[in-house]
Amino acid sequence: MIEDSPEIPKGIKTALRKNNLVVFLGAGVSRLLGCASWEELAKNLVDCCYETEIDGKKLIPLRVKEILCSGNNYKKTISICKNILKDNEKKDKFYKVIEESLEAKDSSKKIKIYEELKKLIYSAYPDNEGFFITTNIDTHFTDKFNENNVVYNPINNKVPMRELKLYHLHGSLKDRDSIVLTVDNYIKTYGTKEIKNFLGRTFRNFVVLFIGYGLTELEVLDFLLTEFKHSDGETKHFILLPYRKNEMNMQEYDQLYYKDLGINVIGYSKENGYEQLYEVIKNWNKEIAQEPKDMVKEISDFKEEIGRINKRTI
Repeated sequence: MIEDSPEIPKGIKTALRKNNLVVFLGAGVSRLLGCASWEELAKNLVDCCYETEIDGKKLIPLRVKEILCSGNNYKKTISICKNILKDNEKKDKFYKVIEESLEAKDSSKKIKIYEELKKLIYSAYPDNEGFFITTNIDTHFTDKFNENNVVYNPINNKVPMRELKLYHLHGSLKDRDSIVLTVDNYIKTYGTKEIKNFLGRTFRNFVVLFIGYGLTELEVLDFLLTEFKHSDGETKHFILLPYRKNEMNMQEYDQLYYKDLGINVIGYSKENGYEQLYEVIKNWNKEIAQEPKDMVKEISDFKEEIGRINKRTI
């Protein structure tokens, strides 16, 4: 059975001790706060195009609305809606819909999940030089960091690997020009030397933990993960994925896929909804907080045993 809260893997504990963990945050974390999914965001933009009129005429007819809402290529739908609104001088509506869609609907969960996420690296090991990367454009996690330790523009900034605390890979609502949501944005961003170098150094030199990602969201990173995979074929990264308790086979199949990307799957039960992700991170932090104490005890016990052996030898 899939556990509600699996134990934190040894590889992640080791990475924390070595100041070598990077946490990659996706849309699944924002969903916990009530933010719109990719599907909901695309639908909201289609609705905006349908409801907006110029000289009494809708920007798109009902048939086009139905076609756009029936597709599952949300990046394509968002790109189409952006261009429709832009071409009709309604570009501000595009950003307004995004901002409204990504508002936190539950502030209590917002405080809890992001506090726990930050603890994951910085509380148990305050000197840890690992950092966070997010493909989310909302600012709910950004508020937890000093402004100087956040980068919003993925193209125009040179990124110091071990000084950065939070990197918005797809930009942020705080800087509209930095936002990566449409097809042309993705091509421009992932075609830059700066981003390739940054992600390459990250995947090669750090242990990466993906949280809040699914197969669809990771597609854009697949080729980078494959390109920068260790030459020895080592599977050293991790991804937290939700399953139903009896979906052990599904987890095994996912592992067969992610193994080729150098990623280990950590499954947890989604029977309790999105809130369970918060419980998993909270329990991991408790486990990590106990780890240094356990290590001290182990060292003390080891020294006592050596002492006893020396006495017997004498």
